[in-house]
Amino acid sequence: MLPFPGNGDAFCSCRWSPESGHNLLNTKEVHPLRFQKNKPFMVRIPLWNMSNGPQRALALTAVVAAGAAACVGGDGCALSDTQGQLLSRALPNPILAAYANWGQCDDKLVQAANDGVNVLIWFSINLARSADGTRPLITGPATGSEFFDCVASKAKVMRENGREVLHLVSIGGWNSPHPATQFTSAEWYAEWQRWNTEETARPEYGWHGFAGFDWDIEGNDDGAHHGNMFTLEALDLMGALSVLAKEEGYTVAMAPAQSYLDSGTSKFSRRVSFPPREPWHQDFPYSGRNAYAYLLARYGVTTFDFVSIQLCASTAVLGRIRSVYVTITFQCSYSHFADEGWSSANYAISEMRMSPSTALEEVVETTLAGYTVDFTTDPLTAGLGKVEIRIAREQLVIGLANAWTGPPPDKFLLVYPEDCGKAYNNLDRRNASPRGFMFWNVADEGRVIPRSDPPRTLFLARELAAFLFKSESASLQRQ
Repeated sequence: MLPFPGNGDAFCSCRWSPESGHNLLNTKEVHPLRFQKNKPFMVRIPLWNMSNGPQRALALTAVVAAGAAACVGGDGCALSDTQGQLLSRALPNPILAAYANWGQCDDKLVQAANDGVNVLIWFSINLARSADGTRPLITGPATGSEFFDCVASKAKVMRENGREVLHLVSIGGWNSPHPATQFTSAEWYAEWQRWNTEETARPEYGWHGFAGFDWDIEGNDDGAHHGNMFTLEALDLMGALSVLAKEEGYTVAMAPAQSYLDSGTSKFSRRVSFPPREPWHQDFPYSGRNAYAYLLARYGVTTFDFVSIQLCASTAVLGRIRSVYVTITFQCSYSHFADEGWSSANYAISEMRMSPSTALEEVVETTLAGYTVDFTTDPLTAGLGKVEIRIAREQLVIGLANAWTGPPPDKFLLVYPEDCGKAYNNLDRRNASPRGFMFWNVADEGRVIPRSDPPRTLFLARELAAFLFKSESASLQRQ
C-alpha cells in the first residue's frame, strides 16, 4: 500500500499504452474516489487518446487500509490527494534514472531533475536488526530525521519546478550488509511500511514517503567475507518482500551487476567472488554467476517494474564478432577499491576493439532475446531446474558510470553519452531500444572527465535526456 494520510477523497488516474504504438491514453476526467478503510471497490474510468480521441474504459480497484491506499488495475496508475499532490505516480517512459551518492541530499539532485532525471534513487538503506536482535531495523546513510527533512524539501522544489520525479530508495550497496533474515518477509514489509509512512513522510512538504525501493545487494572488498555469498534465505527474503510491495502498489526495481544477471552463461551460483569470465585480470575475483536470476525465476520477472542491469559490472555475451564470442559490461560503481573493475566491457572495447555503441546494441539485444539459467548445480535451488530468463523491453534499463572514471584504458569504463545515443537510436529503429538509462551517480555531475583531451565536463543527465526525450529535450535545460 502507498502512504495515504487517513480516509478521505483522492483521485485515481491511469494511462494505457497500446503495444502497437506510443500514444498515451490519459484520463479525460479526474474521478474522485472515496477511500474507506479495508473496503476495496471498483470504478470504471474512461480513458481518452489525446491525439485522435477514441475512448477505452478501464476498470480500477481502489484498495485501502489504515494510513495507506493503492490505485491498481491499469498500467501507469497514479494516486493523488484532494489538493492534487501525487501520492504515487506512474513509472515514466522512457526512464532516466540516477542514483544519489551515499547519503547525498543537495541541490545537485534538483539540478539533475531539471536536466531530465525522472527516477531518483536515494542511497541507501540496510535491512538490519535492533541491537538486542529482537526486531527489524532500517539503517544506513538514507535514514535519520535531518536526512528526511532534506529529501522532502528537495522533492518539493522539484515539484515546484514542474519536474515529475519518481523517488525510490536503494537497499544495499557495495560492502553493505545483506538483509537480516531472522525476520519474515511479512515482518519486514510491516516495518518498511511503518518506516516509510511514519518516519520518512513529511506531509507539510507534500512528501508521503518513497514510491518504492531498488535492490542493490552486492559483494564485499574482503574476498573471505560472508557478503560474497548470497544465502538462499536472503534471496527468498528479497523476492518475497518484493512481491508484497508490488502487490500493494509500490514500485520495485533491481540493479544487478551484469555478472549477477549474465545472459552470456547458463551457470548459476550464489557466490559473487569469481574472477572475470574473460581471459584477463584473473587475479580480480569480484564477478558473479547469475545470482539475481534466482529472483526472476522464483518470484517472477513481472514482480520487478524495471531491471537496471549495471552494464557496469561483469558479463554478458555479445554475439559473434569476427567468429569470437565477446562479453561486455559497463562498470558503474566505484565506491570501494575492489567492486567489479576490469569489466567485460573494458575487455571488449579495450582488447577486442569493439565500438562502444556496437557493444551496447549487442548486449541489449542478447538480453532481450532471453537465456537459460541452470539452477540444478546448487542443491538448494535444484528444484527450479533450468529456467529461461527473459526481461521485457519495457523493463530493461542500462546502467552507466559518470565522470568519476575515464575512457579506456582504465580499471573502470566510461561510455560517452553520444555512443549511448547512437546505440539507442539504432535499437529504436529496430523496435529493440531499452526503456531507458541509469547512472551512478549525481554527485559527479559537472565533473571533468579524467584524462579527457581536450578536457571535457560531463553532465550525464542532460546529455542522455537529449536523445531519450527527443522533442522534449528542449525543455530539459538548466533553470
